[in-house]
Amino acid sequence: MARNKCKEHLVNTATELFARNGFHATGIDTVTKEADVARMSLYNNFASKDDLIDAVLDKQHELTEAWLQSIVDGPGDAQSRFNAMFDDLGTRWNSETYFGCPFINAAAEFSCPEHPIHKTAKRHKERMAGVLKELLEQMNVTDPASTAAQLMLVLDGAAVRAQVLRDAEAHEIARSAANAIVSAAVKPIK
Repeated sequence: MARNKCKEHLVNTATELFARNGFHATGIDTVTKEADVARMSLYNNFASKDDLIDAVLDKQHELTEAWLQSIVDGPGDAQSRFNAMFDDLGTRWNSETYFGCPFINAAAEFSCPEHPIHKTAKRHKERMAGVLKELLEQMNVTDPASTAAQLMLVLDGAAVRAQVLRDAEAHEIARSAANAIVSAAVKPIK
């Protein structure tokens, strides 16, 4: 297998295993066995397990950021795009393969704030709040940064609710709370 293909295959395999079993509970041997590659192939592509975890989180960040940015930049009015975000989240959170937000899971397993993987999770959450802020600016919100922080709490809480309780309505609960927050934060029209 070509090096880039092998690296991509390892990242995809590790993504599924880390989501299902956890970062600490999934060993390198499990990844190589599931990916059907030699251990040396993994170490030719990644210096350590932490490097593999970083690659998994980087890919998840790219996918999530592209998805959220497509909502921000998409057609239609901002309120409709904002509500469509919750439909998408409902589809994701209600999937049998949803095992929680990989960044929340990573921050929980690598709880020391100075650990590089914890820092990666933190950067992701900060960037998602920044992208959400762009959408809130389009919605004429008084303090988009503060409102984005409030919405991130709602979204993260709903993601955990969907994971832990397998609540099929978590996205609707989040939508209701988020719309209440946004309604209270919209600038009055003079």
